[in-house]
Amino acid sequence: MHLPHLAVLASLLLRGPQTINEIATRTERYREGPQGDPAAVDAAIDRLANREEPLAVRLARRSGEREPRIDQCWAASVAGAPLAEARPLAPAQTP
Repeated sequence: MHLPHLAVLASLLLRGPQTINEIATRTERYREGPQGDPAAVDAAIDRLANREEPLAVRLARRSGEREPRIDQCWAASVAGAPLAEARPLAPAQTP
């Protein structure tokens, strides 16, 4: 059984938001993964995103980034904000 969407979800859970090419590179060694094929990664993301309860979301490209990123919707973000509003935490300021 070939389940590339599970490899994509595992990569997102372990590594956080990534571009399609980053996911393709990081899942190419998974036996059931998309084998480094960006088109297969894109299809797996569509499968995860088009569920009744989506497990992945395509984020808008932010300024300074070349490509949009994909994030998982299963676990809460580090900041505790909904993923659509999640932003990296600011560095801690020393008193």
